[in-house]
Order: sequence, then C-alpha cells, then structure tokens
Amino acid sequence: MLLQVFCLALLIGISGDSVVGLWQTIDDETGEPKAIVEIDLRDGLLYGRIARLYPEEGDDVDPLCDKCPDERRDKPIIGMTIIDGLRRKGERWGAGTILDPEKGKLYACQLWREDEVLRVRGSVFIFHRTQTWIRAPSEDDSEEALPALARIFHEGLGSGVKEGWSLARRDRAAIA
Repeated sequence: MLLQVFCLALLIGISGDSVVGLWQTIDDETGEPKAIVEIDLRDGLLYGRIARLYPEEGDDVDPLCDKCPDERRDKPIIGMTIIDGLRRKGERWGAGTILDPEKGKLYACQLWREDEVLRVRGSVFIFHRTQTWIRAPSEDDSEEALPALARIFHEGLGSGVKEGWSLARRDRAAIA
C-alpha cells in the first residue's frame, strides 16, 4: 500500500500536467505579476505558500497580513500558506480554500492546468474570480528567466488576462 501511494505521488509530481511547483501569479485586475507561489503535495492534498512578492515602488518589501481573518493576521505574507487542502477531483483540484492576503478574504478554491498555464478560481457562493498563473523557474534557475516567461505568456498565452497586461516595472528594462 505504501509503495502504491509513493508511486502515485511520484507520477503526479513528475507528469507534464502537474500543478506542483513554482507559479508566477498574475493579478486579474491589473495584469501585473504579483508573487511567486510554491505549490506542493502533502498527504494527497495541495498546499501553496507565497515564496516571493513583487512589491511596487514604495511598498513594504516584507508586508504583514493585517487583514487576514484567522491566525495568519499580522504574520509575514512571504512564507504564508494561501492555498490550503485542495483535493484532486478528476482533472481539477478543489474542496479547499485560497486566501487573498491583500484583501484578507478566504475563498473556496479550484485549480487546473490549461496547456502551459494554471487557472486558479476563488469562489463565494455563485460568484467567482479566475486568475491565470504561469510556471516560474525553479530556485535553481536564473532570475533573468522570469521576464522571458512573462513575455512568452504575454505574446502567446495571455488570452485569459486583460489586454493591458504588462511586466512589473523592474522587469521591463530587462526585456528591452
């Protein structure tokens, strides 16, 4: 039994459509990159923590979640678990929650892969909001790869993001 569980976890982790890994979040309201979220699989459930933020000029580089509704209130956002306990449901993951630390709101969460992107949906009752996240390089990869990924997303895969999508200020110069 333990061997079967290990093999299943290994297959999920290495498959091309895996949701496990680092993802660059794209704000669905502004089209700007917001953070890097690291999604991992533990005991058959998905969890995601904020590994890095892209603060705007003048923003706190290590902000606290002053609007969080639970034990995460006034804790650092970097390192915070925002995706909690998603279970696999066919091709999608759901039945867990996602936290928007900026607004301090918890939502029912679903996520799934569409080609090279991750679709992340937060819902309250019948209302929902869906973001499109792109695969981020691993910590072993070069920092310069992030703007290149963003450019590829913008040029070819950005149908789910507003047309005004642009790169974070600090990344624009690296692409030019």
